[in-house]
Amino acid sequence: MEPVNELDKFKELYKDKTLSILYNLTDQSYATLIKVENSKLDISHIKNEREILENLQVDASMACSTELFFNFSSGTLSKFAALTKMLTGKLKIKGMKKMKELGDIMSLLSE
Repeated sequence: MEPVNELDKFKELYKDKTLSILYNLTDQSYATLIKVENSKLDISHIKNEREILENLQVDASMACSTELFFNFSSGTLSKFAALTKMLTGKLKIKGMKKMKELGDIMSLLSE
């Protein structure tokens, strides 16, 4: 993800924007915090402890198991199945619009 920092288009689009997204794979020891600020994307790992994660101020977040994350992000999970996982609490997503913005940033790498 960090090679996006070298792209002029990214630098221009995100010179005045901030964004923070938390990916919490509930069966892992660490969560991932992705921050965009001042035309720079930064990734950090945070201990996966409830008290720590609840105190973070983020624009968007996703919490689920590792297997569910890869099924969701690869597109092998149908929209109905994803909705079912959300209704049962196995997949928790907050700030879907900001999550999409991260996808837009990543798509800059393939331009």
